[in-house]
Amino acid sequence: MGVYRVTVRDAAGETRATTVQAADPTAAARAMQARGLFVSQVDLAPRVATGDAVGGLHARVFPVSADALALFFRHLAALTKVGQTPAAALTSMASRMTDRRLAAFANRASARCADGEPLSAAVCLEPVLFPQWVAAMVAVAEQSGRPNEILGHIRSELDDEARLAARFRLPRVYLRVAAALAALLLSSGTLVSGGVLPWLRGVLTVYLPALAVLQAMVWTGRAFVRHPSMRDLRESLIALVPGAGALQRERGLLRFARSIRALNRAGRSVPEAFALAVPVAAQRPLVAGLERGAAALIQGASLAQAFQATGLFDGHLVRLVAEGERTGRVDQIVSGLCQEQERRVATAQRTTFYVIWGALIALSLLVIGAGAVGGLVSLMAGLMRKILEFINTF
Repeated sequence: MGVYRVTVRDAAGETRATTVQAADPTAAARAMQARGLFVSQVDLAPRVATGDAVGGLHARVFPVSADALALFFRHLAALTKVGQTPAAALTSMASRMTDRRLAAFANRASARCADGEPLSAAVCLEPVLFPQWVAAMVAVAEQSGRPNEILGHIRSELDDEARLAARFRLPRVYLRVAAALAALLLSSGTLVSGGVLPWLRGVLTVYLPALAVLQAMVWTGRAFVRHPSMRDLRESLIALVPGAGALQRERGLLRFARSIRALNRAGRSVPEAFALAVPVAAQRPLVAGLERGAAALIQGASLAQAFQATGLFDGHLVRLVAEGERTGRVDQIVSGLCQEQERRVATAQRTTFYVIWGALIALSLLVIGAGAVGGLVSLMAGLMRKILEFINTF
């Protein structure tokens, strides 16, 4: 799914450019033709700046927090619930957002929506601000006619991310303190052998710059892996972390199940809802598996066979779908699937927390231990220099 800039001409002969989200340029052109417009040109829409004064690099190093994104979609859901259009809601939000990047986006997006472009296209054009799954979920909200429900799910997942990140705040502080303490231990030899002034000179000219370089390397690595072109690498790195890979996978499948439920309740057929919900999984392995299931449905397979064809759902979930399919109540099938996926997401969140929290504490202890060993060696060397100086005085 991409975003395309389409140049069209209306019945009055007026030429204008608009943006549409579609699978390919042909689908984008057909979508415009279905609106009674003549298509003269289709191009891939360029990704735009984030609105931050420093630019995209700053936004990747210091991304918009999950808390700020959750607040953004909480306001958007509340305003659309009372009947405001996306353009009007975004205009109202632009003056209230405390994050200037989201405020700038609200201004840009409201102008696009006022010109008739969908909000999902505006979100998809700014991958530095919004994860890919957010744009896909917004598209489902537009296609299902249930924006408040889907926007609420987006807010809920972002709130979960913010809460999980907040639980790692204290171990990260421990790690920074451990690094500073290790630097002080390493410099203890200079304090013993040379006194306070040489020790301060060494701290200011060696250890503090070294810590600053280390922090800069962390920021550079963060900017690198957050670049949109590094998506596959980022997903592979997350998958290597015990618990985090499972959490990423289960969240993607939960978004998929919730999207199918919303689309089916809006009157979409099961094969159509299945195909439209595929992009919300976001991770390439999940999308590839779900596309196999969508193809199986188109070829006449049952819903249970389509879930099995994905290779992503275990036997328990496939049997759950098959059992519900025999009753003919698709909504109950998908609601049961949503409940099961919510349970699995909660389990994966707990596993991720314990694994990463333990790893950060262990790394802090390792840094302190290495600093203590280095400090002991430095201290012994300083004492030996003092002894030798004392001997040389005779």
